[in-house]
Amino acid sequence: MKKKVFILSIICILIFCSACSRQEIKREKLISTDLSFVSIDGISIGMPIKTVELSKYTTISADKLVNNKNTDYFKGFHITTDDDGIIVLVKAIVGTDIQVFVNGVQPLLIDEVETLLGIHHNEYWFDREQRIKAYTYYDELNKIYATFAFSDFDNSLVWVILSK
Repeated sequence: MKKKVFILSIICILIFCSACSRQEIKREKLISTDLSFVSIDGISIGMPIKTVELSKYTTISADKLVNNKNTDYFKGFHITTDDDGIIVLVKAIVGTDIQVFVNGVQPLLIDEVETLLGIHHNEYWFDREQRIKAYTYYDELNKIYATFAFSDFDNSLVWVILSK
């Protein structure tokens, strides 16, 4: 049973990483939105990685994934840092044990995200074949982007990407 769950987790991570790597986040012409209270499991862009308790996460072998420099892969998400160990990217699958918070609320639908963050976002097809759309917000003060990918079928969040 554990082996099946592990294999399924690996497959989900591979699909997640390949889908994210092919897609382009639309960052142009965005009005600033305060994203300082958006986090993935308490992890925010700009934090030193050494302040994050990584031992509580299940590590995924990077040799099964695209091995990006300064990237740590875990079940349900991954973190990329700059050369100084500052977090510059966090990608997480929604619905895993990883919790996404927006202003202290854990949204499950894109409508909830829009209620919390407002209408100043780009909306676009993130992966038309899988019918996944995305909203991207930008925080000009902190130089942070937050992309919320969601199913066009039921508006449920699929994954969240925080980046510099």
